[in-house]
Amino acid sequence: EIEAIAGNPEAPSFDNTVAALEKSGQMLTRTLYVFNALKAANTNDTLDATDSATAPKLAALADASFLNGKLFARIKSLHDRQGELGLRPDQARLLKVSYERYVKNGALLAEADKDRLKAINARISSLQPEFSQKLVAASKDEALVVSDKRQLAGLSADDIAAAAMAAEDRGLKDKWALALFNTTQQPLLVNLKHRATRQALYEAGWNRTQRGNANDTRALIAELAELRANKAALLGFADFASFTMSDQMAKNPATAM
Repeated sequence: EIEAIAGNPEAPSFDNTVAALEKSGQMLTRTLYVFNALKAANTNDTLDATDSATAPKLAALADASFLNGKLFARIKSLHDRQGELGLRPDQARLLKVSYERYVKNGALLAEADKDRLKAINARISSLQPEFSQKLVAASKDEALVVSDKRQLAGLSADDIAAAAMAAEDRGLKDKWALALFNTTQQPLLVNLKHRATRQALYEAGWNRTQRGNANDTRALIAELAELRANKAALLGFADFASFTMSDQMAKNPATAM
């Protein structure tokens, strides 16, 4: 669809360029809505493997659109003479947003810089699923296992029963497993009366991906941060936060703060 729009022999118009681009990829979009919802809520080995395999391809597809010189030339020609096109307000808005989105994602870069951006995007796209999968695995593996029921004082009968079931699922008898939730906040901390248990649960959640094992994410985070900083600099932004927020309501980190 993208190649057909970019290679259209007719002169650029709102309908054959901007509207056509807006309507493209509907099947892919519907598929991704379902896939991403399942992956976020109820993932498994097959979904994880699919995510790892397809993320770089989807990143390459985005680059094939944003960095397509012929396609951007059509959008830019419409943007440069929008006053002559007699567009409705919604059409004018879509043209503006489309142009700015392409510029933000590298359409104005020189060819050598486009190649650098593609390489950065490809690497980021391969690291992000790996990070997410390690985080999920660590959240599961680092659940706090308790051997003495008295350490669960303050929890409701339902919470204790759930902890017993979680332990059984791990093949542990006469034990209780407290599952991890948010990185910085474990809901059961509010009710647990045993101080040592609260501390152990907090530390299990806080340090879940800093154990030096297969689920440790520190090296991934460091590489992602560097890649994102390089991407932002390549695109003319002071940092990745500024890049991300440039088309959001606050526009920049200083305004948000």
